[in-house]
Amino acid sequence: MKKISKIKPNTLFSDVEKNEWKFQNLIGTGGFGQIYTISCCNSNKYERDECAIKIEPSINGTLFCEMYCYMHLKKSKINIIQWLLKINENYLPLPRLISAGTCDIENIIYRFIIIQRFGISLEKYMEEKYKNKLPVGVAADIIVKMITALQFMHENDYAHGDVKALNILFGNNDPNKVYLIDFGIAQRFILNNEFISYNPNKKNKHNGTLMFTSCDMHEGADPTPRGDLESLGYNLVYWICGSLPWSNLKNGDLVWEKKLKWRKFIDIETSETELIKPIKKYMNIVYKLKYDEFPNYTNLRKLFKPFIGTISNVNFNTKIKKEKIPLSTMNAKSQPNKKIKSNGNKYKPVKVNKGYVRFIKSKDNVNID
Repeated sequence: MKKISKIKPNTLFSDVEKNEWKFQNLIGTGGFGQIYTISCCNSNKYERDECAIKIEPSINGTLFCEMYCYMHLKKSKINIIQWLLKINENYLPLPRLISAGTCDIENIIYRFIIIQRFGISLEKYMEEKYKNKLPVGVAADIIVKMITALQFMHENDYAHGDVKALNILFGNNDPNKVYLIDFGIAQRFILNNEFISYNPNKKNKHNGTLMFTSCDMHEGADPTPRGDLESLGYNLVYWICGSLPWSNLKNGDLVWEKKLKWRKFIDIETSETELIKPIKKYMNIVYKLKYDEFPNYTNLRKLFKPFIGTISNVNFNTKIKKEKIPLSTMNAKSQPNKKIKSNGNKYKPVKVNKGYVRFIKSKDNVNID
């Protein structure tokens, strides 16, 4: 794995559609990759500081899985506006992909994705504003939006695999919107129109983030809808309680064992008693799902929607110190060399100059932010 050197401000490169981009400020670092603000020099489609680029040396491969997931979601056959109207939601809480591919900077080939820029993470927001706990109204609002984000991914055959507050970001100009980011260990769970089989691999045990990962991933199986929703449930308990029964454990097997015991009783100790009953209902629904089963996402959202109204006493516009955005996927236990199958090789790379590039057009049929 090759570490990335800092790219100088004002460095220019062009994508395959001949949009010229200029690097600005470094806003995030990881083991082998970086995130910068970036501006488009020859187009007025994007405001200054509207976009961010995630970049790493192409030899590393860790960004490939994430780029591939973005491409797949971008090619979705779902009409997003109609889909949102059908489920009675007003926006899609997933990033808008602007460009992706490879570029040559000072004779080094980099892989990159360019997406809309976001604000601070939910984790940072919790730390600085609520001391690691969320009010009921905020927690209910965010979980409803995350169920929607996961539903869209699942209906496009992908599981996220690493749901947590660090991977949930507020909108840069609209703090009432949140987005699920970071597809670094996302997995496609439907291949050739069939669910993958439950096939645990000891090498993949405890993949994801230990505190929130699902029992399937503890055993080494790939994530599917039930695993993502289980992880989201652990997050919700953490948001309102400030901890989980296994928060202080570092051993993966012990955390897994604790989760298996907890699911029998679903003990929740919190002063925010309004959400205890819906959380228990939610977890029981998720625990009963089969590995290859989709839930009724609308019913899951209905459990929490009645509590969103209590958000009225929360000031989302409170100023919070800017954070350096961590690249969690760069440090996560990912599988960059795992062969990814696709139907009909839809995403065959196009050779451009020195690198291989696949570009996703920035003009969308619908606005999904």
